[in-house]
Amino acid sequence: MNPLSTSRLKQVYREQLADSARRPLPRFTHRRIHGRVRMPRKATAVVGMRRVGKTTFLQQLRAERIAGGVPKGAASIRVLRGRAAGRA
Repeated sequence: MNPLSTSRLKQVYREQLADSARRPLPRFTHRRIHGRVRMPRKATAVVGMRRVGKTTFLQQLRAERIAGGVPKGAASIRVLRGRAAGRA
């Protein structure tokens, strides 16, 4: 298994980000989260067991940011599992 070079990894991230910005937001059931979710100038990390709604939660945050005026491309991120780790 060959790890991806830094330049290739950046290219993969750019491609995934552009792809994410082009796709429409999926439909999801809005969830109300108690407590603070975002902190200014900090990344939001979501961890948890499999199939509990982490990706749906991130899509909800993305939709809220877009509705608040953040450009769609700036509010997009893709979780890279296999490709980022060098697996196809």
